[in-house]
Amino acid sequence: MIQYAIWDLDGTLLDSLDMWLTLARRYLITLGIREQEIPDDLESAVDAMSLEESADYLKEQFSLSFSREEIVEQFMALVRRLYREELPFFTESVRTVRELYEKGCRMCILTTTEKECAEAALKREGIEHCFERIYTCTDLGMNKRGPEIYRETCRRMGFIQSETMIYEDADYALKAASQSGCRVTDVNTWH
Repeated sequence: MIQYAIWDLDGTLLDSLDMWLTLARRYLITLGIREQEIPDDLESAVDAMSLEESADYLKEQFSLSFSREEIVEQFMALVRRLYREELPFFTESVRTVRELYEKGCRMCILTTTEKECAEAALKREGIEHCFERIYTCTDLGMNKRGPEIYRETCRRMGFIQSETMIYEDADYALKAASQSGCRVTDVNTWH
């Protein structure tokens, strides 16, 4: 029996990959730019760019009158709306969360996503009560490339590492989690 669980959000509970891949295109469409006016290779052009770099690229390519900061904020407003209203959850992950909660497992979220987005999505799905806390990488001042963030999450929650299951999807996070002293589930086998 798992006593404790740390859940990732994006790609683990929430199917958000497509949103991030198509964010620039979706953003341009919200500005009234027609699909035909957007190059087919837009996603590959901005793929490795930060939000700020993408903003600069779109500003130049589409002669946008907004500042870089305004474009980034418009991106984030769109992202927040999608978390609040649209992004689908993975059925198997939600089922597992509910089963663990029913059995008394203590759980939290550890995500790279803004806390506001995580809260909105969990509330929409009706599972926010299953999690005691939401930790973000920004709040903890760490990333998921090393095991320390998982150990720190266990420490803050009072979880015993050997009795904690970490649910992740990204290869780098799975590798780091496996070095944390916790058990690990690769949810890619579920969906």
